[in-house]
Amino acid sequence: MKCWMGVWDEGVAPHPVSRIDTIAGTHRKGRCFFFPHRSNMLFPAVREMQKRQEEYEQMKRSNLYTRIGLYIAAIALIFDAFVRLVLNCQ
Repeated sequence: MKCWMGVWDEGVAPHPVSRIDTIAGTHRKGRCFFFPHRSNMLFPAVREMQKRQEEYEQMKRSNLYTRIGLYIAAIALIFDAFVRLVLNCQ
């Protein structure tokens, strides 16, 4: 048994335990090209789902940086308003 994308192949190396236990027991989540099994889903659909998931992860990362920038700008505006208020009161 091997990965459809050619990332891993369980027929290459000898197995210390049975081949079925190796295939079923190996934790591949978070590895290259891993996608959870969904019954009756074809490989082209999985490829599209992986592409969408990667775009979503990049968008989340981008949104995080945008939010951090907005927080910094808001803090700077509040600090500026506070300084102007203190300087005008003197």
